[in-house]
Amino acid sequence: MIKSELFPVYNYNNKDFPMNIKNNIIMKTSVRILVLLSVLFSLSAGTSCSPEDGEDGAMGEQGVPGQDGMDGEAGEDGNANVRTLLFDISERSGLNFEIAVPEFTQAVINNDAILWYVEESNITYPIPGAGPNAAYVIRVFATVGNTRLNFNNWDGTSFMLPVGGLDELKIVIIESTSGSSTGKSSKEDVFEELKNAGVDINNYEEVIAYYNN
Repeated sequence: MIKSELFPVYNYNNKDFPMNIKNNIIMKTSVRILVLLSVLFSLSAGTSCSPEDGEDGAMGEQGVPGQDGMDGEAGEDGNANVRTLLFDISERSGLNFEIAVPEFTQAVINNDAILWYVEESNITYPIPGAGPNAAYVIRVFATVGNTRLNFNNWDGTSFMLPVGGLDELKIVIIESTSGSSTGKSSKEDVFEELKNAGVDINNYEEVIAYYNN
C-alpha cells in the first residue's frame, strides 16, 4: 500500500493501538478531508461560472468636472441679441423724412425694445424728445421696413430741419425674450432690466456699454 503524508495509513484493528491516539488521528483525518472538499468545491464553483452570471459592480464616484473652455471673442455689439444701426442724416432736411430700416420687421416692432438717438456736433440726444439746444421737438415712428422722423416747434407747429441740422441717427434694437414672468410685455422687461442695472436708456453710451460687457 502506498503511504500518503496527507492521509497516513494506520492499523486501527491492532488491539495494542492506543485509543487516545486512534481518536486523535481520526479527528485530524476528518479535518483534512473537510479542508480538501472545501478547496475542491471552491475550484469547481470558480470554473463553472460564466461572465454573464456575475452582478454588475457598484458605480464608481463621478469624476471631477473639467474646467470651462475659454470664452469666444465678443461680436461687434458685444451681445448677439442687440443690434446697433447707424445712419448718416447730415444731408437730410424738411418737416419730416423716412429712412429705410430692413431690420424693422413686424415681429421686431411688436416684440423687441427699440431705442432711437440723434447726434449733432458729437452730442447724442434721445428721441422722441428735444432736439439740439432744445430748439425743437423730434417725434419718431416705426413701420415695417422704415422709420420716420417728424419735427415740430414746442407749440405743435411744424419745424423745418435745415441741411446739416443733424449728423447721425442711431437705432438700438434689443431682442426680447418670448415669455415674461412678470406679466408685463417682453419689451417692458428689457426696460425694467436696464433700470434695475442703473442704466439710463436716454444715455446712448450707457446702453451700449451695458450690452458690451
